[in-house]
Amino acid sequence: MRKSAMFLTFLLSVPGAFAQQKNGLSAFLSNPSGWGGTNSGSHIEGGIGVAFSHTFSPLYSVEASLSQERYTLFRQTPVSDGAFRYDRVSVRTNPFDVTGRYHFQTEGRWKPYVGAGARYVSTNEIGRGGFSRYRSFRLEPEVTGGVVFQLRPHAGIVLDAKQLIGNNNLRSDPAFKPSIGFRWTF
Repeated sequence: MRKSAMFLTFLLSVPGAFAQQKNGLSAFLSNPSGWGGTNSGSHIEGGIGVAFSHTFSPLYSVEASLSQERYTLFRQTPVSDGAFRYDRVSVRTNPFDVTGRYHFQTEGRWKPYVGAGARYVSTNEIGRGGFSRYRSFRLEPEVTGGVVFQLRPHAGIVLDAKQLIGNNNLRSDPAFKPSIGFRWTF
């Protein structure tokens, strides 16, 4: 009987503890650094992405984001007799981030947060002549921080930054990534 009473108490308390659950959907620009160009045309350096978040309580949430980014790098290649050649390399990355977040409680429209998680990245570098020079798949830990500016109760602008921690074995993926986006909460 005692176990039944404890289980019933638990079931009745769970909806109250998680009554604030909300989901959010975001679209964002990741690491926007300007315009780049190749022989096939110009493109935005950085990327675009989408994120899904789930808020467990007013203090805690989790977010999963996926983006596609493009960069242009210049690699130094030794030729002969100490001379070097600089090759233009087009880099495409597909980062997938999962982070847990702590939200600071504020009275205003600015809602700051900090968190930690992991980034999984698929990288493809395309060099001179269109051949693929380098492919990699990596998983690295990261910390994140940012702020949401609430425009309306269900809409806001998100300013976010992620920093890889540890060795940063991601050869072509920047260790620091700022982003700006729009979030809809439902």
